[in-house]
Amino acid sequence: MISNIFISNLINFANIFLSGDGQAMAYLFVFAILVVAFLVVLTVPIIIVVLIGLLIALISIGILSTSVVSGLYQKSISQGFKTFVILISIVGCTVVSEFFFWLIHNVFGWWNINVSLVIGLIPGVLSGWFIGSVMFSTVKRIIKFIKNRYNK
Repeated sequence: MISNIFISNLINFANIFLSGDGQAMAYLFVFAILVVAFLVVLTVPIIIVVLIGLLIALISIGILSTSVVSGLYQKSISQGFKTFVILISIVGCTVVSEFFFWLIHNVFGWWNINVSLVIGLIPGVLSGWFIGSVMFSTVKRIIKFIKNRYNK
């Protein structure tokens, strides 16, 4: 019973479109526009997330390969690890510093946005280098302490 009603409604719907009724074609056009808009609204954020993920992956691969090359060039695993820690710290501190100076720009409006981002880059790199060096020396001392403690 229900399938017969559905089929008859589907046939009536098809007859309206085939008869050349302008109102039905307008509904079809509006439906097509809504479908396209819906697809755009769904795909643009997905594309943005994929591009951000790709950017993060490329930065990570670059840091890792630079650390490996540095360690191989200087024939020291310790130097490769130091390069890795410093580069990760520089990237992290730069992102935080850029966000902080962007926030200052939006709250106070002291500088142009480009000036704010360039000014945020300098303390980000310097603090990242300093924090990375301190972290490496701290990890090195902790490892030396643990090694001495368990070798007795």
